[in-house]
Amino acid sequence: MKIKMILCFLLLSVLLISIEINIESPVIKENSFANDLPTLLTSGQPKIPYIPVKILLPMGEKVNSVEVVFQQNRSSLENIYIEPCRQIQPISGAFKIPEIPEDWTVYGNDEFFPKDEYNILGTQRLNGFEFLLINLYPFKYNPQKAEIIWNEKAEILVITEFDHLLYEEQNKYLLKNERTENTISRFVENPEALTTYRKHSVNLERDLPDPSDPYSMIIITNEDIEPFLSEFVEWKNERGVKTKVFYTSEIYDSMTGRDNAEKIKDFINYAYLAYAGTEFPLEHVILGGDDEIIPIRGVYINTGHGTVDHNLPCDLYYSCLDNDWDGNGNDVFGEVEDNVDLLPEISIARIPAETEAEFSNFFDKTYSYVEDATVGNDIVYLVGENLNWDPLTWGGDYKDEVAESVPSMTNDYHIFTLYDREGTYSGNAVKNAIDSGLHIINHMGHSNESIVFGQNSGSVSSYTNTEYGFAYSQGCYPAAFDEATSHQSESIAENLVIRQKGLFAFVGNTRYGWYSPGDTNGPSQPYDITFFEAIFNDNIRELGKALADSRIVMVNQALENVYLRWVHYELVLFGDPSVQVKEANGNFPFIQPAEVVYDDVQGDGDGIINPGETIEIYISLENLEGWADATDVSATVEFEDETINVIQDYAFYGNIANGNNLGSSPFIIQIPQDCNYDSYEFSLEVNSEFAGNIIFTKTYNLHFEVSLFQQNWPWNCNCGITSNPIITDFDENGSKEVMIINAFADISLLNSNAGQLPGYPLQIDGSIWKS
Repeated sequence: MKIKMILCFLLLSVLLISIEINIESPVIKENSFANDLPTLLTSGQPKIPYIPVKILLPMGEKVNSVEVVFQQNRSSLENIYIEPCRQIQPISGAFKIPEIPEDWTVYGNDEFFPKDEYNILGTQRLNGFEFLLINLYPFKYNPQKAEIIWNEKAEILVITEFDHLLYEEQNKYLLKNERTENTISRFVENPEALTTYRKHSVNLERDLPDPSDPYSMIIITNEDIEPFLSEFVEWKNERGVKTKVFYTSEIYDSMTGRDNAEKIKDFINYAYLAYAGTEFPLEHVILGGDDEIIPIRGVYINTGHGTVDHNLPCDLYYSCLDNDWDGNGNDVFGEVEDNVDLLPEISIARIPAETEAEFSNFFDKTYSYVEDATVGNDIVYLVGENLNWDPLTWGGDYKDEVAESVPSMTNDYHIFTLYDREGTYSGNAVKNAIDSGLHIINHMGHSNESIVFGQNSGSVSSYTNTEYGFAYSQGCYPAAFDEATSHQSESIAENLVIRQKGLFAFVGNTRYGWYSPGDTNGPSQPYDITFFEAIFNDNIRELGKALADSRIVMVNQALENVYLRWVHYELVLFGDPSVQVKEANGNFPFIQPAEVVYDDVQGDGDGIINPGETIEIYISLENLEGWADATDVSATVEFEDETINVIQDYAFYGNIANGNNLGSSPFIIQIPQDCNYDSYEFSLEVNSEFAGNIIFTKTYNLHFEVSLFQQNWPWNCNCGITSNPIITDFDENGSKEVMIINAFADISLLNSNAGQLPGYPLQIDGSIWKS
């Protein structure tokens, strides 16, 4: 799509903006448009794409009129059938979705659909920059003629006039810096209008917060929680993120608002205004606590198809500062009639903790992720479940589409898939992946407030991982942090970030995730894609800014369709919004045990570990193909049971090229004579040093069995034995034998290897009942 912009002064106070848009030709595959464009999602009606347009209005200019003129010449495709959209469904819905009949008001008419040429969505403001949002409908479909027509060009004509009050309001919020302007340049059709924006001094009426002491990140919490945050605040400041804690008590006392949530938003608004013209403009806000500490803003949303939520938890409310989300003043927030500001001025995140231990767990995992270079940083897991059987819909198809949208992720990281489609998905497989160490989980599948990607609070409590990543899930309710929904046990996403092990951050839904049965055109999908595009395609590495960026991209779609608006509202980040997603290291090998052999050659040599024996443990290691070559590889064993005498606990392997395996000298242990006949656990820690002080290190849990069994023992008689065995040196060769007589009077004489002596077994007519 190409654009041409013309600015023309018609009168002294009136401005004409002309933008020309070239429209791509439609691509039809399997009865659907395959263009990379959003689609109309009304059930029963054809799935027709549209073009979202964002126009940057010059500073202080208010829209008087908008006209869209399509060129008269139209191109066409014939003998085309476009299938109808199925009813959008919650991801936790039924596994069989009834087929939606064609809407006969469309498919039965000899008319082109849609009838409208465009939809003027209104204006939205971001950091003081004013956007006009329009959706264009250049593609038309006539079901009766089986024909598609489209315009190859459109011209948007906008007439504006200067508004002094608008100018002053924009100036208050204007964030004039390179990063903000680069962000806006990516979204709008006319970035040249950025030159019309100039920042002038602003006088504020309040001194909380203090404009002379600005911070790029603020944390809002209560006095009881503040001591738990002091180390984290010091750490952020040391790392160049100027951070300060503000108390809810002083906010509630000094700010205006009908409830505490509105007072917090009022404070964030003032902090943004106070810091906007300083060296440290406000970029991030952390809500420091669960909903008992920092209240939720519940918003209203109605899909129009039977699904209504009157209290959807929406942290986005705190970051969109241009209005109060209750335009009609009825104390119901987020209604369509409220002209809701959907563009976030700052990135917002929540630490959903309540106790010192929970905050400590969260911070420790964050420190580890930021400071430690681990092999897990190079690993991404795509997790896709079966969404339903009729029509067959795979979460793996959704995840493949995400991966295709971010080639730098798939090229730079090691991608692993756990898909129902291939039979590789299970809750245990995800648990093993987390325990082994990973960077990202991207999930599409069923969930609720207690379970996500097959994990529940019990799973989290049993994790053993020492490397921490983050997850993004399209599932339903995993981040429902309001106590009315998740109760005292907390939601699964909360558990994942506030327990000792698990993840350092989570992005997910506080209510339903939404998908489209039979295809990947679901409402939650584009938010997933644009989040990862922000990180990997646009290099917006901070988690909070990437989430905010996806909402900026998606604002036209959210205003077009209520299901996308739902997703726009509900997505929440549990984590530090300023943490930057790491780039792949690329220099790590990945070494794991290939084979373990237990040799009792210093014992009786029968291959079975018995009490009192000395055991040599031979472990060959493999360096997986596709990873870096491994240098200076070594390994150490450690036993939980202190009664095991470890004679040699270390082995050096040297270098292992990727795709190869290598053995070494054995580890040697002594089994005590009086040990239990049981399974003995031990750990194998593998290390490989490279690039100076960067070390691959991975620990594997192994075990072996200690038994009284000898080679070929126990011996199977194949029938009952009712007599006692006789053990003596029957053939006087210095070695004892065992005589066993079964219930049918068959006599076996066995040597120490359970072999029959010559002439045995003897078969005697009769039976033995007892002896």
